[in-house]
Amino acid sequence: MKSIRARVLLGGVVAMALTSTVLAALFFHTARKQIVYHFDDELRTHAGTLASIVNLEGGQLVFALDDATLPFYRSSPKAEYFEVRRDDGQVIGRSASLRDSHLPTECGTPEAPHIADLRLPGGHAGRVIGVRYELDGNAIRIAVAEPRHRLDESLERLIQSSALTAVGLGLATVALLWLVLRIGLRPLAALSTRVAELDPQQLPESLSLRVVPTELAPVVACLDDLLVRMRRSIERERRVAANIAHELRTPVAELQTVTDVALRWPDDVDYLRRSAAATHDISQRMAILIQKVLELATAGGSSTALDAAPTDLAALLRKVTAALRPRAAARSIALTEDIPGTVEAVTDAVALQVALDNLAQNAVEHAPPGSNVHFSLDTADGGAFTFRNEAPELDPADLPKLTEPYWRKDAARSPSGHVHAGIGLALAQELVRRLGGELVFSLSGGFLSATLRMRSRCDRSGFP
Repeated sequence: MKSIRARVLLGGVVAMALTSTVLAALFFHTARKQIVYHFDDELRTHAGTLASIVNLEGGQLVFALDDATLPFYRSSPKAEYFEVRRDDGQVIGRSASLRDSHLPTECGTPEAPHIADLRLPGGHAGRVIGVRYELDGNAIRIAVAEPRHRLDESLERLIQSSALTAVGLGLATVALLWLVLRIGLRPLAALSTRVAELDPQQLPESLSLRVVPTELAPVVACLDDLLVRMRRSIERERRVAANIAHELRTPVAELQTVTDVALRWPDDVDYLRRSAAATHDISQRMAILIQKVLELATAGGSSTALDAAPTDLAALLRKVTAALRPRAAARSIALTEDIPGTVEAVTDAVALQVALDNLAQNAVEHAPPGSNVHFSLDTADGGAFTFRNEAPELDPADLPKLTEPYWRKDAARSPSGHVHAGIGLALAQELVRRLGGELVFSLSGGFLSATLRMRSRCDRSGFP
C-alpha cells in the first residue's frame, strides 16, 4: 500500500475498531452487571416478603399465605416459583407452579444470598435465590425462582445496542478521519500540484507556497534549495552552450575564410600552403577547446581512484613553468619563481601537473603584457603552490566565480588574444578536490593569488 492517506485511514480504522471493541466490551460488562443485579434484587425482595409472612404459632413455624396475598404471588411474574422450608428441610409452603418439583436447598445469608441459574419445571431457563432467615430462634429457608426470559431479553438488547454503538462509532470515526485526512493532506496535494506546474525552462527561485505545515517545511526547504541549484545548473549549461558556440564561431569563421580564398584561387600554390598551415593552427585551437571540455567532464564525473606515488613537487612546478616560458616571452611576461631544490610528497603526479598547468596558464594568459608572474612552493602544511599575477580588472566579488565552468569577466576576458575555453580553473578545482587538497583565491592590491594547498606530508630532504 503506497498511499499515505490509505495507510493512515486503515491504521485509524483498525485502531478505532480495537478501541470500540474494548469500550463496547467494558460497557456491556458494566451494564450486564447492573441488569443482573436489579433482576437478582427483585428475587431478594420477594424472598424477604415471603419471609415476612412466616409466623411462629404455638412454637411452630406457620407460613401464613392468605387469600389476600395468594393471588399476587400466583399471577405476578415476579415470584412465580417459591418454596419455604424449616431449617430441618420440612416444607411449610410452596407455590402450585412447582408441581412435583423442588427448588434447590442451597442458601446464603440475607447479606450474601445464594443465587444460581436453573431449569424450571416448565423447561424454561430460570434464576433462583436461596436465603436463610432467623425467626425468634428458629431458622427458615426460602427459595424464590423466576424465569430468565426478561433478563435474557434485556441482555440481548444490551448486546445489540453495544454492537450497534460500536459499529456506529466506527463508521462515524472512519468518516471523520477521512474528512480530517482530506483537509490535513491538502497542503501535500497543493505541494504536488505546485511541483507538477513547474516549467523546467523557467524554474522559479522557490515554490512560494503561502502556508507550509511544520511537517512539510523541511521538504519544501529542500525543494527550494533544489530549485536554486537546478536554476544555476540550467543557467550554467546555457552559458556553456553559448560560450562553446562563441569559442567555435571564430575558428569556424577563419576556416571558412581560408577555404573560400583557397577555392577561389586554386592555382596559388603558395597560398594553399599558407592556408594549410592556417587550417592546421585553427584545428589545433579547436582541439584544445574540445580537449578542455572533455578533461573537465572526465575530472568531474570520474570515480577512478588516483594513482598516488612519491612525487617531487619542486621538479613538477619547474617543469610546468619551463613549458610556459615561450608563451610568457611572446607576451613580454617576466616569470619569477621561488622553488626549493627537492620537495617530496605522496600524490598523483599526473593529476597534480594538469592542475598546476591550468593555474600557471591562467596566470600567464590573463596577466597584462609586460607584467610579472610569480610562482612559489612552500613546504609548510603539506605543501602550497602559489601563482601570483596582476589582475586589475577583477574585484573581490569575482573570486567565487573563478572556478565556475565557462565564466570569464568580459573586461579581462582574453588580454593575450589566445583561445580560452574558460574551464581551466574549473578543471584545476576538480582535480585538487580529488587530490584531497584545497584551491584558494585572494585579491590584494590588484594582484590575484591562486594557492593550491596539498594535504600530504612534504620532505625537503629528498626521496628515500
